[in-house]
Amino acid sequence: MPTDRSASFFDRQLTAYIRSGWAFFIPYLVTYLIYYWRQWPANAAYKVAIACGPIKGAHCFSSLLPSITPIPLLHVYWTLHTIHAVLAAITFHGWWKYSKQKTLDDQFSPEASEQLALGSLPSTADSTVRRSQSAPFHPTLHSAAAAISPWLLLAFVFFIPGVYLEWPSDSWEHFRRITEWATHDLVGGHSAGYKSLYFFAYSFVGGISSGRQLFWLNLYYTGVCLLLAWQYYLLAKAVGFGNRLAFLSVVVNVLMFGNACFSFYRYYGLASTILAQIGAVALTRVAILAAKMTIGVGSKAMLCEAPGSSDCRERSLGKMRSALMLLPQCSALLVLIAFNHVQGLGIVGLSIASVVVWRLIEWRRSMILFLTVGAIAVSAATILWWPRHPLIGSEYRPIGWLNVWYGFNLFAWPSPAADRAMQILGLFGIINLAAGLALLRRNNVIGWLTIGPLIALGLPCVAIPFCEALAKNGQEIFVFHRLLFAIPPGLSLTYLSATAAHAWKIRLKRRADSGHPSPNLQSLFFGAGLVAVGALVLVPSNGPSFNRLWNTLAIQADDLNMAPIGKISGNQRYRENNHVERILCPPGPGFVLLVNGESNIYGAARLIDPALQPPACVELLVHSISVVPNDGVSALLVVPQAKILISSQSMAAFLSKHWLSNEVALEYAGGPEYEATALSFGYRELPLSVVKLYLYRPQRKAN
Repeated sequence: MPTDRSASFFDRQLTAYIRSGWAFFIPYLVTYLIYYWRQWPANAAYKVAIACGPIKGAHCFSSLLPSITPIPLLHVYWTLHTIHAVLAAITFHGWWKYSKQKTLDDQFSPEASEQLALGSLPSTADSTVRRSQSAPFHPTLHSAAAAISPWLLLAFVFFIPGVYLEWPSDSWEHFRRITEWATHDLVGGHSAGYKSLYFFAYSFVGGISSGRQLFWLNLYYTGVCLLLAWQYYLLAKAVGFGNRLAFLSVVVNVLMFGNACFSFYRYYGLASTILAQIGAVALTRVAILAAKMTIGVGSKAMLCEAPGSSDCRERSLGKMRSALMLLPQCSALLVLIAFNHVQGLGIVGLSIASVVVWRLIEWRRSMILFLTVGAIAVSAATILWWPRHPLIGSEYRPIGWLNVWYGFNLFAWPSPAADRAMQILGLFGIINLAAGLALLRRNNVIGWLTIGPLIALGLPCVAIPFCEALAKNGQEIFVFHRLLFAIPPGLSLTYLSATAAHAWKIRLKRRADSGHPSPNLQSLFFGAGLVAVGALVLVPSNGPSFNRLWNTLAIQADDLNMAPIGKISGNQRYRENNHVERILCPPGPGFVLLVNGESNIYGAARLIDPALQPPACVELLVHSISVVPNDGVSALLVVPQAKILISSQSMAAFLSKHWLSNEVALEYAGGPEYEATALSFGYRELPLSVVKLYLYRPQRKAN
């Protein structure tokens, strides 16, 4: 029977496991990598013969199938989901009991509120009001509601607008990668196989009919967005924020974080990018904790006052043990990042470098000079001796991506690099950078996390190797700006605003105590809140300001989301209970049908700017319609009707310039020509409201 001490240890470890917001991904990742390595089954239907082909089916089955068939990975994930749901319930129950007991203990005890770390803000008393014995009080309900309500409201912010699927945004490609897993028997055949998150997302919708997939996918999307918000909350706590201020920084983060006019949470909610970002933020927090444990907050020297004393040795060993205990976390997080999106490694590299610089300067101010000289020396060596791809000299530098010293040209406007950087930062990001610069005067870690990535990208020792890697791997140079996701959005601005508000509060209190008239503090805060809300509403969403409030809260029209096309997927009535061997459709609607589980679709593609070649797309589909009778197969032609288009244009496309604003309408081009060709070759029309269906069934010759 376990002792109280062992039970307490188990409770602490379980709470840390769930509360981390990332550790529970590791069992999924390890299992996925084992299945990926061994090429074990992904889905319940282990159709090796089909995967290998009809001729070699028996030989392939005997050679690949082990003596004991492993459980399909989808079933393993479902088992892990169940286990984690039980563990989360146990953790929540323990937290509920702890909150109840703590509230009862503190009911009649005044308690000081949290003090921001790093000595920036003094502590303030926040006494609890004494309650009468006769007054009704429900401590569990009160404490739980106070802790859960903000996060529940944030969940509604994600869930109500829902998954962003405006055509032809990249979200459709991520949606395709998720549902693609339904077509694979073995782990390893996926088009984005090394990115483990897509199977994790598929485990929530696999086996669900296409009509219900979006609902469950929306729940999944809300969950991962909350996990990313939770990581930024823990990061704010790690740098010294109290609970309320940390959550306020999360709200600012949700409103500011993104690319162009798109919110990061909405645009990347289905992508493996969001899990890599979760890992990067978590690893940054671990680095901050390691720096504090290794040297100690506020310490000005790394050596003990009495190096030979036993107390000094014990403290040194304790710090070393604490730092070593973080190594498994770092290793697990690096693997989690690498097997979801490699850009996360660059993001966390810039963040950790910023933490190292902060900690070195905190140890000794003279390190500023050594770091500056070292950066100049390493950059000069990189310019002189690092092998450069021909594109760096022939294209990147002449066009303006790189400046004269081969750093990214971020500080000259206009330039391609500065324009791309603004798509990540936006106007509010520039204000956040200004706040970060102000914090550098105090050598604040928040300031370095904000400014460090920008400085690093301006150095040749970072820019040249990064450009070399992009050119060798065939990546476009403009993707460099994704490394600016390393900057915690709004963290410096929130901290500096809280510091200023606290200073004003003290100043006004002193004026009131001295008998001088002073403005009402609540009125000042109310006015500041109105200014902030006005800025969020009035700042435009297009460039170069890129306000993301609109995209965060917008609910797209069904026609822009291709919802009418998706609704016909899985409806067997339009097939007249006949086996259809081929489905013909324009590229965009065909892609939507493919994502929603249809098979044997000809011409499915997510074409960006199809206006460049609409005649070619129409001619190709017309040709496919005409050859069906010669092939002797049954076919179904899907022709969407232009009457379902209500929206005149896409606001997101207009603001971001990432695709044509009327691109959805172009997907319906050629409808009359398709219909006329189908009727001339003997297709039969099937009535349906949002589309017209034409079925061709080959004539069977009598014996």
